[in-house]
Amino acid sequence: EKRMADLDEKYYPHNIAWIVLNRLKEFNDKPEFIRELNYRFNRLTTHTLYFKFAPFYEEAMKYFEKHNKFPDIKYFNERFTDGRVMLEMTNASFSIDMYDELKKQLDYELLIQDFNERIGHSDHIDIQGCKEFGKKFALFAETGKPIPIDTKEDWLNSYEHFEQRYHGISTGIPILDEQIGKLGGLVTVAAPSGNGKSTFALSLAYNIATQKDDRGRGRNVLYISYEMTKFQLQANLVSIESSFNSDISKRLRATDIKENKLTEEQRLLFKEYMKNFMAKTNESNGYIALYDNTSMTGCSTIEDFMAKIEEYSASLERRFDVIFIDNVDSLKILEGDRGQSETDKMNSFITKLDSFTKTYMDGYGTTIVLLSQTNRDGYKKLKAMEANSSQEITIDFTVIQQYSASYERATTVLVLYSSAVMRANNQLKLMPVKLRNKPLPRQPINLATKWEYSYVGGYGASPIVINSQIPSSDDIDDIDDDLSLD
Repeated sequence: EKRMADLDEKYYPHNIAWIVLNRLKEFNDKPEFIRELNYRFNRLTTHTLYFKFAPFYEEAMKYFEKHNKFPDIKYFNERFTDGRVMLEMTNASFSIDMYDELKKQLDYELLIQDFNERIGHSDHIDIQGCKEFGKKFALFAETGKPIPIDTKEDWLNSYEHFEQRYHGISTGIPILDEQIGKLGGLVTVAAPSGNGKSTFALSLAYNIATQKDDRGRGRNVLYISYEMTKFQLQANLVSIESSFNSDISKRLRATDIKENKLTEEQRLLFKEYMKNFMAKTNESNGYIALYDNTSMTGCSTIEDFMAKIEEYSASLERRFDVIFIDNVDSLKILEGDRGQSETDKMNSFITKLDSFTKTYMDGYGTTIVLLSQTNRDGYKKLKAMEANSSQEITIDFTVIQQYSASYERATTVLVLYSSAVMRANNQLKLMPVKLRNKPLPRQPINLATKWEYSYVGGYGASPIVINSQIPSSDDIDDIDDDLSLD
């Protein structure tokens, strides 16, 4: 009986609430702790046991705001003359861990209360509500875990721990890696329509999946496009692969593939290049998954959109190191909070995607590359960039000002531009306007670009020479479906 009484006194949450009130002086230098409890007690209106504490914690905060310290038990019992008396617990032990346990219990009860109000007491099934509460309960379970304690060894070995977790992404374009460093977190790539955003992004996706990084492996890539169909994306990848063939006559232009202008010979080459590409990803242990707008049907909110990525990742048993979204303006079709302007809605979406980069798949993290349009002022500055290539160029965030979060939340912001003259010279200009760990260059970065084959130059300097003879159907009808291509 004594043991049960000890447990009741030390661990039962309602007793912990009394103990904290008895030890309010412990919180004089951290009043925000009591403020958080006060907020929770006041919200927990349907729980009769906990709601009775609301007046005491409310009074404690009022007293602190007036006197810059918390009251003692005597004050409470003098203040409440209506029969409400604070339980005095002079012999109870106390530690700050008790506060943490109490807050967790209140958070749990609030989840139950909110769930019952929206779901449990409803006459119909609220699918969206169930999804939202599923995430909330998962988050509660995650944050309810014990907090690991730092040790001396943790500090001494902090670089080794960082090295094991670091997931910076190389673009596969040496001059670009040198100038901007590795990609990480939220990355924005902006350009006027038709100036090479998708060409640039797909080239990065190709490089990231097929080339081994400094750890000796390729990365997993998810490319979501609202601009092109899945086949058009595959056509670009095949065209990129063909561009490394030293025999120009056997290369395949992306436009020819998409416009169905291939001869029978080229059709066989298409399969051979696809096989080469798949073999490369297999050898590097990289992966590319392609999603077009038909793949994202059923997503009505940004939460659905992110959940779809997590579901797909889980089904493949692959975590994506990089996720491309082509382009961010297409997310306008998703629902936002009621009464929000379109700009506020999009800024909210981008902010949530930024959070997703850190929490994706149980805290693994990822890099998200958002493709975005430039506004009219940005277009003028890009034109000036071409005209004044010998002078110092400055382009600020106003080129993507339409959604401020795409600049404020991003760790890296890159602006692209290509004119007819530049295309004729196989060039694409890139100007970083925000970098996390590097100084901004004063001049645009000129990137060698094979426009016919939709490829921005990377590590593919050594050409891949396929069979000089045209492969037969027998040679290529055994392409392994399990090779790393979706």
